[in-house]
Amino acid sequence: MSNYDFNSIGRIVSYCTALFIFSGASAVAQNHADQTNNITAQIDSLYTIVGVKYYRDFDSTRIYINKILDIAENHQRWTDYLKALYTLSWCADYHKRMTEFRALIADGNQFMAQHSVDLEQTDPDFTHRAGMINATGLYYFSISDYARAIEEYSRVISLSTKPLGQDSSVIWSTCNYLAQSYHEIGNFDLSLQYFDLGNRYLNPRDPEYQFQQAMYMMYQGQSSFALKQYDRAFAAYRKSTTLLERLPYHPRIR
Repeated sequence: MSNYDFNSIGRIVSYCTALFIFSGASAVAQNHADQTNNITAQIDSLYTIVGVKYYRDFDSTRIYINKILDIAENHQRWTDYLKALYTLSWCADYHKRMTEFRALIADGNQFMAQHSVDLEQTDPDFTHRAGMINATGLYYFSISDYARAIEEYSRVISLSTKPLGQDSSVIWSTCNYLAQSYHEIGNFDLSLQYFDLGNRYLNPRDPEYQFQQAMYMMYQGQSSFALKQYDRAFAAYRKSTTLLERLPYHPRIR
């Protein structure tokens, strides 16, 4: 057999080996992608149920959030784990379950500290960490510790820094609570500035945009009134009332 034949056989063997390795790697990658999609689908289906339970009952919401936490922990999906914690934290606030709320924010902040390196990789735009900080600030606001609430919320955004995170609803909420916190401690000028800053992050495509605009105008009116800017205050109140009257429902704030 000639050297040419040996070389040809060698090339064929090398090609077949490479093809086998590539096929095996592709199969592993496909299996991993399928598993990831399946886990995501499980979590999404649980959040669908959470969406139904959230405003009705804290305990039933916690059952499904705990299932999400178990899945996230088993598969080391740390952003999903953190999202579940701050979602349940917000739910605890809504239902005034303050003992559970305090425990949840403690768990969330401890989790962020323990997994800081992982979260730098899996939460590069800071969205989920901002959500947990927002929940922490909300807890302190809810117990009237406005100084601590300001301290926490200022970790996400301030008048002199760009926001950490890309979720406009979280940024708007953070600015809103910063403004209310400053209002509560009597710093009406800063309160008004934060309301104005938060208004820049309202999303016109949000179904609640008109209500959020009405709330913004109402809070602007409060701060302007406290600063004895009465013309601006009453103009803001009138705009808020007009927006509220256009809504297809009648919120309590009206």
